[in-house]
This record gives sequence, structure tokens and C-alpha cells, in this order.
Amino acid sequence: MNKYHIRFNTNHNGSPLVWRIFENGVEHLVKSFKITSPVHDEVTQENGVEKWNLCCLGHMIIKDNVATIAPNRILPEFVLPTRSSQCWEYSGIDSPEKCLDQTHFETYPYPVLYQYNGRGYRDQEWPNSIEELKTAIWCVGDSFTVGLGSPVEHTWPYLLQQQTQTRTINISLDGASNDWIARKAQTIINTIGPEFLVVHWSYISRTEKNLNQELEKAWQIFYTNVRDASWPDCSWQNALQLPPAIIEEMNRLHGGWNNLVITDESLRNEDSGLTEKEDVKRTIDLINSLTAGTRNTKIIHSFIPDFQPPTRRGSVELQITGTVIPEFKKLDLARDGHHYDIATSRAFVQQILAHLNR
Repeated sequence: MNKYHIRFNTNHNGSPLVWRIFENGVEHLVKSFKITSPVHDEVTQENGVEKWNLCCLGHMIIKDNVATIAPNRILPEFVLPTRSSQCWEYSGIDSPEKCLDQTHFETYPYPVLYQYNGRGYRDQEWPNSIEELKTAIWCVGDSFTVGLGSPVEHTWPYLLQQQTQTRTINISLDGASNDWIARKAQTIINTIGPEFLVVHWSYISRTEKNLNQELEKAWQIFYTNVRDASWPDCSWQNALQLPPAIIEEMNRLHGGWNNLVITDESLRNEDSGLTEKEDVKRTIDLINSLTAGTRNTKIIHSFIPDFQPPTRRGSVELQITGTVIPEFKKLDLARDGHHYDIATSRAFVQQILAHLNR
């Protein structure tokens, strides 16, 4: 997915090409455009001068000097808005303030930069066809798959791509729970059906907040802020039952009640509130339910270091059906002092390759 900035061409001098469209910074001149992606305004700099633009994400086709920008046609819900097309110097605990070892952080010898694609993942832009995505190796996980604290060249999805000469697709999120990982992996299987999917499962205590409950909270905040005293109390589930005049006013004056968005980032929850035994069972059920729906996709299950308490070590892997790479230890540390770095990634990739070649 690409990022677009659109503004009027003040120097068109009678030319019909009156619109400037910048696709990831590259300029195109067109006479008109049509956008079906969500649009917002954004300020950019041109020769030190602020310029106001329409801004959106998607894919553009130009025909007869008319541009059409549409949202993702493939897996449109696979977007992390806070990271979309961003470039960060630090992320999470990989920062001078939050790192686990200040000396290690300051003496780490490699430059680290977080460059996210248009969908918000630390990866290149995706291929545009299902056929190309089917032949890719999909990699799903948490911050260990993001490669927190490491250059992207040290991450296991990148090294796997180099070793196999096959495109990998990195679907990962800092703080991701196994619920999120399973949800994304199942959608990939159902929609893409790739030949290979490598899942790097996270801490068993992590979970997700309830989406419907979070939508209800967001709705109540929105509705409380915009409602007239004469409007009835209303829940998120019953919003469509409000009188048409109220819905029209909310859409016209307040941006629309149906634009409420709960992001994957906002659903993260570090503690399930369950016992260790309950967390183990929940994790096993999640993993095996994914394996049961694989169709023609071979899943390789793996686990981040210390994903389960020492008292439960081995209790998850032994009850997983399918291909499993057992939990392994870190051989080195990334800049943040917690995540593993290139030596561990290389060893992990060698284990993956052994299963890909069978």
C-alpha cells in the first residue's frame, strides 16, 4: 500500500493537469482524480514552505490523465494505522529511556531504523496479486518478529528471505498476543492460502481486549460528546436504530458515528488474568484450532524464548499437533537488551529451513 499527498497545481498555466499527486514522494500530474480510500488532511514541506494536502493510503491507477486511488483489495483489515508509512529511530523498549541495559544500548554497534510499509508492518510493500502472495512465506508474530532492537537485516523473516530467495511477508506487532497472532494467521490461511506459514507464538499470558466492549466504550464517549439533551440513551449495538434525523446530524456535523475505529494496537492486553494452567490450556487450544484449519498451508509453529513460565516449560509444545520448533534460548541480545539479535535469528532460520525442505 502506498501513501498519497494531493494538492492543486498552482503553476499549471492553463494546462489541464491541474492536480499534483505525490505517490510515496514521487510526483504525478493529472487532470482529475477519484479516491475511494479514507481521506484526511496532512501538512508537508516543500522548499521549506508548509503545504496542505489531502492524504490517503491505497493503490493508484492513472488512465487518460485521471487518477483512481483505491484502498487495499487484499486483506484490507491488515493495517496498523499508527505505523503506516512511518520511519522511527526508536520503538518501545528499544530507546535510551526504556532499554534494559543503558551501556549495552549505547555500545550496540549497528544502526537501527524502523521503516514501516504502507500497512504499518516492518517490511517492504506487498506484491499486488494473490498469486504472488501465495508463493511468499508468511511470518506472523510479536516484537521478536518485528525485530525490536535490531536492524531489519538481522530479523529472522529477512534472513529467511535471503536464505530461500523467496519473498517473506512480515505480519508482526510489538506486544501482540497469541489471540492476535492466531486471528491474523487464520485470516491469511483462509484468504491467501500460502504454501508456508511460520508462526512465532508469544507469551502465554498476553491476550486481547474484547472488541465489542471497546467499541461500546468508544461509542459512549462519542455519543456523550455530540448528543442533544433530547436524544435517547443508546448503545453501540443499537446505533442504527436511532431516528434518521439524529444519524444524519451525527454524520453531517460530527464526522459520522460509523467512523469509530478500534485498532489492533489498542486491543493489546499484557495480562489475561488467568492462572498459569488456564493460560497453557488456552494457548494450546488456540494453536491447535489454527492447525485444524490449515487447508493446503503448511504451518511451522515456533515460540519466542521464555514464552511460558519455567514451571510450565515443555507443557505447550508436547500437546501441539503439526510441525513444531521447540522453544530455544537467546544466543545474543539486540540493542534494547531483551530481544534476540542476528545470531539467534540465524539459528532459528536454520531450524525453519529444515522443515521447509522436508
